[in-house]
Amino acid sequence: MWQGINQRKFPRVSYKCLIRISTDSEEVVIDTFTENLGVGGICVALDKDFGLFEKVDLEIFLSGKETPIHCSGSIVWVVKRHATTGAETDSFDTGIEFVDVSETDLEQIQVLVENILNT
Repeated sequence: MWQGINQRKFPRVSYKCLIRISTDSEEVVIDTFTENLGVGGICVALDKDFGLFEKVDLEIFLSGKETPIHCSGSIVWVVKRHATTGAETDSFDTGIEFVDVSETDLEQIQVLVENILNT
């Protein structure tokens, strides 16, 4: 489980890619973009707080890859981001820990993270 920003087991990098999130409990499918990405999980900004430990299914579309990564995830933290203008609505920065992700997909993410960190 995520232990806080200073205790992360895996580094995260700023990386924007399309991600599709679906939940069983509410039969919701959300297409959005990642804020950051690491081997252990992702951060996304969502319009709704789905609550801690909600199980989600993920499709992650990495740039240059034909096939998305499919895995499960668990919401491990949520921080409300207040709207700064009347035209905006509140959003929720949401940390999702990867669950049931294949070794091949983890390797793809690891290579991507290392390439970004080394540039």
